Amino acid sequence: MSNAVCVRRANVEAFAFGDVQIWDYKVSKSLSSSIALVQVKPGAAHSQARSMRSEKYYYVLSGMVEFEVGEISYWVTQGDLLIIPRGEWFNYRNSGREMATMILVHTPPFRLEDEEFAGERKGK
Repeated sequence: MSNAVCVRRANVEAFAFGDVQIWDYKVSKSLSSSIALVQVKPGAAHSQARSMRSEKYYYVLSGMVEFEVGEISYWVTQGDLLIIPRGEWFNYRNSGREMATMILVHTPPFRLEDEEFAGERKGK
């Protein structure tokens, strides 16, 4: 008997932050992590945010993305991994001419209610 889980992309609904599309492959609240596919169109940006729950691991599959984490800028490209600690403010943009594609791992799993966006500060 196997406890493996297969999640088909066709069964995962995307949600959008402008021209940033995110498919969150969250399977179960009992798992230690969740994974998402992120596609960032040329010129698109993710607004400043932070997670009060999860560390974020961004692995770039294609393209180039400029991240601002705290006061530091990081240009990440194919094969690069950027780890954003829980509670750290960040944003990113695709200043290139091609679609950027990343894998995003949240540890522990992603929950939208634990995300905070600049201008929408939670009273915690």
